[in-house]
Amino acid sequence: MSLRPAISAALLLALGACGSDKPVDGANLSIANANLDVTTGDAACSQRPPHAPVYADASYVTCAAGAISATSKVSGTVVYETAAAPAAVLAWSKAEAIKAGLTEQLSSADMISATEGDRTVMVMAQPRGSGSMVTVNWGRAP
Repeated sequence: MSLRPAISAALLLALGACGSDKPVDGANLSIANANLDVTTGDAACSQRPPHAPVYADASYVTCAAGAISATSKVSGTVVYETAAAPAAVLAWSKAEAIKAGLTEQLSSADMISATEGDRTVMVMAQPRGSGSMVTVNWGRAP
């Protein structure tokens, strides 16, 4: 059985929150399909692990988190806006990843990624008005 329909549905629902002031909630959508369980909204925001911090003045746009039992991995995405410039967000995110024991893997003018064992984080920051739109992708063992 293909997981693509469930993953596509979850992503479409998560993207539906883009442009709103708060994460999609609607009873914290949960999709269970063989090996996939996806949650969006406040419940997904609260699943964000310590190694994937968000900037102090973050205004959440959307959150999604999911567990894939076939791989025993949990991952998620947090999208938020901040008044900070992209370079400041990325420098802070890199320092926080290092404090959490991760090692930088890749970096560019608009992203950083870091890993340690099963823990991963990738932060992308783009200019948005006078601040930034930030996407944090994270992964961890359950």
